Amino acid sequence: VCVVTACLCPCLDAATVSGAEQETAAVIFLHGLGDTGHSCADALSTLRLPYVKYTCPHAPRTPATLNMKMEMPSWFDLMGLSPDAPEDEAGIKKAAESVKALIEHEMKNGIPANRIVLGGFSQGGALSLFTALTCPRPLAGTVALCCWLPLPLPGLPPGSQRQCQGPDHPSVSWGPGTQGSRTVWDPDSREARVRCHTRQGPVQDLPRCHA
Repeated sequence: VCVVTACLCPCLDAATVSGAEQETAAVIFLHGLGDTGHSCADALSTLRLPYVKYTCPHAPRTPATLNMKMEMPSWFDLMGLSPDAPEDEAGIKKAAESVKALIEHEMKNGIPANRIVLGGFSQGGALSLFTALTCPRPLAGTVALCCWLPLPLPGLPPGSQRQCQGPDHPSVSWGPGTQGSRTVWDPDSREARVRCHTRQGPVQDLPRCHA
């Protein structure tokens, strides 16, 4: 299995696992706070399908308020763990645009959006949910593990709710954590927002997991 690091767009590097055959589908998976794409790529390489390209981007190193402002790989700033903690709206939206650039990159390489799955773990899972719900392209699906949906409903741009209606909207598989230090709040109220935005798109609740 070949895992390489490459610059896929001006703002993100990534670890990738190439398909053994012609690549007709892609998985983009986002790591959690303090991690890198290498660990995700290593894990996905054991599950690989021959026609799928796996891309695991690395978050930029930035100060994390939650961890005494230590610099570490982080998709956006985390300021607290409580449900009413302030959120880094600008950082979340900027990170989402970077992920959308990766999606566009794969599309330019011949993989249509409806053959691209976006996923993530912990902070990366939160970003994958937000990105999928605000993406102008209907994706094949979203897998979000041990995470939450960031930003209140009004924070989603106009039109995102419309894009999530209809049979073409992707499935959302969400496994919210209950005991991890980064997902200590009850995700049920935020899950209602996911259901609202997917409308006719199915939501599959995965077994509870640890962050």
